[in-house]
Amino acid sequence: MKRRIACCLLGLNFALGCAPVQHQRASPPKPSHEPRQAAGADAKRPARFDRVPEARALDAEPRGARQKSALKDRVPFQGAALEPVVEAQSEPACALPDSTLPHGFYRDDEHTAGQVVLTFDDGPTVNHTPRVLKLLERHGYQATFFLVGKNIRSNTYQLVQRMVEQGHTIGSHSYNHDVEMSFRDYGERTIGYIQGQHEATQMLIELALVATSAEDFREIYERVFGIPEGRYLSGTELRTQWPEWERRHFDLLRERGYPVVSRQDDTARPYPIVYSRPPGGGPYLGAPGRLRKLNDEALRRVGFLNVLWHDASGDTVDGVRNDPVALQGNLRRSVRRGGVALLHGYIRKDALEAFFGQLDAHDDWQVVSLDSYAQAKYGCSPKAVRHALMSARASALPEQG
Repeated sequence: MKRRIACCLLGLNFALGCAPVQHQRASPPKPSHEPRQAAGADAKRPARFDRVPEARALDAEPRGARQKSALKDRVPFQGAALEPVVEAQSEPACALPDSTLPHGFYRDDEHTAGQVVLTFDDGPTVNHTPRVLKLLERHGYQATFFLVGKNIRSNTYQLVQRMVEQGHTIGSHSYNHDVEMSFRDYGERTIGYIQGQHEATQMLIELALVATSAEDFREIYERVFGIPEGRYLSGTELRTQWPEWERRHFDLLRERGYPVVSRQDDTARPYPIVYSRPPGGGPYLGAPGRLRKLNDEALRRVGFLNVLWHDASGDTVDGVRNDPVALQGNLRRSVRRGGVALLHGYIRKDALEAFFGQLDAHDDWQVVSLDSYAQAKYGCSPKAVRHALMSARASALPEQG
């Protein structure tokens, strides 16, 4: 019975992803004015919090101008040549508002017509992610990739590095894309399972970023998880073993120049994750409140912002996913309305390429980053938001030994 209910809810989730939403206008995202460091000083480590990616374009061009990132300004990613992270200058604390939901972005959030946040789910995959990255680079747009942990392997780790190199944002989409993980009403067991999904994915993203080769990735994978790369991490392991994996992971990071102190003081890690998205929208689209509370608590413990969407491409919908005209229509609608748009890496290439061409042709349409969207909502930088989430996480879960 629970499985039938879950499946029905998931069907509703996908349908709602393309359903009309009430449009609300808000002030445009405020770009960061922090000066960018010279490439030579920053070329050996991923610059997670150095800047809001599209800030240069917003500062230099009139409002509504397209987001374009000059290729010459991009910092090459150097894999294991990473240097130890230097202590960043302090900045004003971020006071996150009290809420019954986990902090993040939801369908009823205010958003601005003509400003869209592009998000791609379910990567990285060798068949789809390279072409998405190529199209984004060709047209100069930046996006957020919500990655599935089990897809990060020795044959895809370089795609994660390319995402960082091109200035994209990375978030967690769970380890195994278990769309029912939030629908199992087992209390603490469910909370621990959901948390383990995201903790494992955070580690895998960072293993991909510090790996120097496919062989190196396989070696550090086995060192952290205690099993060969090809073996699947079970649900029980995700729930119970992630603290031990994290201990080994932090040991590895310290050896490679990242002075991570603990899970409560982990700002020195290679790529602190700020955002997550539950598979299929999780329990936030029509599920009973008690199920939402389980996912809420798991996100509070892991310290992530929850990211839903305002509109979707329809690339998961029968009758739409293979229709380039319908896909383009949905994407045009999403940017006209503004807000967070949901796409998947396997969206048809011709539809995505045509949509980007239409974005290029409209000076009143703009792609903005999720980081700038967070800054507009919370009034502080993603780095400060992350610090506030980590402070809340410290009180949500005792220190792991």
